[in-house]
This record gives sequence, C-alpha cells and structure tokens, in this order.
Amino acid sequence: MTTRKVQKAGAVIVSKSNPNNILLIFRTREQDWSFPKGHIEPGESRESAAIREIKEETSLDVALLRKLSSFEYEYPEGGAVLVHMFLAQSLDDSTLNTEHDTDELQWIDKERILEKLTHENLKSYFLEIQTLI
Repeated sequence: MTTRKVQKAGAVIVSKSNPNNILLIFRTREQDWSFPKGHIEPGESRESAAIREIKEETSLDVALLRKLSSFEYEYPEGGAVLVHMFLAQSLDDSTLNTEHDTDELQWIDKERILEKLTHENLKSYFLEIQTLI
C-alpha cells in the first residue's frame, strides 16, 4: 500500500530592493530557518498555493518568476512530503510581517544562505538551484 505524499508549495523569494537578498523564515514551533512554504489546499494549483502561503507567512505579495525543482523530505513522525518550489520576487519589501508573533523573517544575502538554513536537505537544495537565482 502506497501512502500519499503531502503536497506543499513554496518559494525562494528575492528582495525587490536588493536582488542579492533572499527571505528566510524562522519558525519558532519547528525551531528552524527555512523558505516560506505550506500545504496545497484541495483544488488549488501549485502556483496559487505558493502565492497564498507566502502572503500568509510573510504578508508579501510576490511575482512568481519561474518554477524550480521540487524536493522531498520525511516528517520526523513519519510521512513523505513533496515540496513544489518557485523563484519569486517581492513586489514591495516594506509590507514584510510574520503570521505568528514568535516567528522571524530576515532578508539574507544569498552568499550567507547556507550558514542560516537549519536543515541539510535545504542546504543541498539551495546548492542545486543557486545558479538559477
């Protein structure tokens, strides 16, 4: 019996005011630095889900610039997740605001992204896609 993978969508978001900066989110509940992403709702396209999740987690409106490769991971408690990723650009950096008061958002120079990301799979993913940014 094959278990269905949880489908998520997210983005590597570049700053409108400084294209060398990429947005990362610190999620207090998970205690990690990551790219904004979240679940795809039933009937929702990957693109719509990415835009919605980014708006919810960061308050930013973004333009999706291109589809990036997807990646997979396992939840610690079990279950596979497939994340569909996009390259996006903020339309107005000044609207940045977290969904949860305890979370944190930071624009990080792309040369420092690997230092900031928490999980090895995200570091490997960023190494694969960094030439597209």
